[in-house]
Amino acid sequence: MEYTTHREIREKLLNKLIFILGISTIPALCVSLLRFFYVGWKPVFTVHISIVVIFILFAVYRESLSYHIKVAIIIAVFFILGIFSALNLGITAYLIAFLMLSVFFGIIFWGKKPTLFIYFGGGAVILIIGFLTVTGRISPDINIENYTKFFFSWITTFVVFSLITALSIFVVGEIGYLLSNKIFELEKANNKLQIAHDEIKTLSGLLLICSHCKKIRDDSGYWNQIEDYISKHSEAKFSHGICQKCVKKYYPDFDI
Repeated sequence: MEYTTHREIREKLLNKLIFILGISTIPALCVSLLRFFYVGWKPVFTVHISIVVIFILFAVYRESLSYHIKVAIIIAVFFILGIFSALNLGITAYLIAFLMLSVFFGIIFWGKKPTLFIYFGGGAVILIIGFLTVTGRISPDINIENYTKFFFSWITTFVVFSLITALSIFVVGEIGYLLSNKIFELEKANNKLQIAHDEIKTLSGLLLICSHCKKIRDDSGYWNQIEDYISKHSEAKFSHGICQKCVKKYYPDFDI
């Protein structure tokens, strides 16, 4: 029950997240491409376009993909965004934000142990890019000093901040909402089971019955006819008849 409930919540949340990503990446792409007028065409723009196409197709065909493939694609996309962002702008880029988002989604949809690989992988990416930059083997595509002077650079930063924050708030809030609904459903089911258990327990416990008249003593010490007692403690109804042995004993003249 716990595994099914947990998996069901994560499946619903994942599909909603993919749908939101498919929609929100379109305006984010438009803002990103506006930088073309200031810095010219850069390889990172091609990456952005490719990622938006992937997310749109992802949102359309999300129901046909397996759970683990969907999670892997989301994490891989944010990893790629972080790497190209660092190659584009250097240490001041969104590398850390995108890598942290990968870890965030990993721990929610995959759990702690698989997320360790994402965590150490992100750390390795930062160190490798840093080493290659310091040794002069790679350098940012855009001059950061000139980049910060463009208004659309700050708009892009605002969009990235808004998107990451909104996704984080949505995921945490949706988890709370889905969990509260599921807890409410489980409480209702538990109450029904408890009522049924109490009824069964009452009828299956040790009953004190008179050895002569067959009356049953209740918890208050009163003696009740057996049919009255059972009727009060269950949904059973009684209809009286007479068995063959009693007919012969009490009605010997009656022919059956």
